[in-house]
Amino acid sequence: MLAQPVPENRPRLDAEQAASHTRDTCLGDWRPWAWPGLGHVFVRETQDEVFSWLDDVL
Repeated sequence: MLAQPVPENRPRLDAEQAASHTRDTCLGDWRPWAWPGLGHVFVRETQDEVFSWLDDVL
């Protein structure tokens, strides 16, 4: 794979700005596995558990 040229208009951050742009500052406590309204965090160990949970819900 050949290296792609970097566009000249890309954002350029100094070290302090780059250090402040972390996952937490950009996304806060957003967690895609935490479903609103369920009252618990949706984390399953295996695919079988997910399908079992879906069968119970549906």
